[in-house]
Amino acid sequence: MAELKDRDKTLRYRKMMKAKKQFLLSFFVFIPAGAVLASLLGLSDEILFAPLIFLTFLTVALWFNFFFRGFCPWCEGQFYVRSGDVMNVFDIFFKKHCLNCGKPDDEDCI
Repeated sequence: MAELKDRDKTLRYRKMMKAKKQFLLSFFVFIPAGAVLASLLGLSDEILFAPLIFLTFLTVALWFNFFFRGFCPWCEGQFYVRSGDVMNVFDIFFKKHCLNCGKPDDEDCI
């Protein structure tokens, strides 16, 4: 039974890391790549309006997905924010362990 709970927590951790990757990819790749491509092709503002709105909604949706999954499966606290502390923006990019409990200990799930 304990093994099943650990497996469930590991799956929740992996989903959280996947949501983080999707958000960072949309924010740092899709939007800048779209802007560069539009600039290189010389597209007008009217043509870019719909894709720009779509990319904005996609990024906001992935941001909500990322932050609603940003709770530690082990201690149920916020994964990227230490209790009673302010959030360091760089923790989003580099942290793979909970700032509150330090889990996961197992290198297999990282």
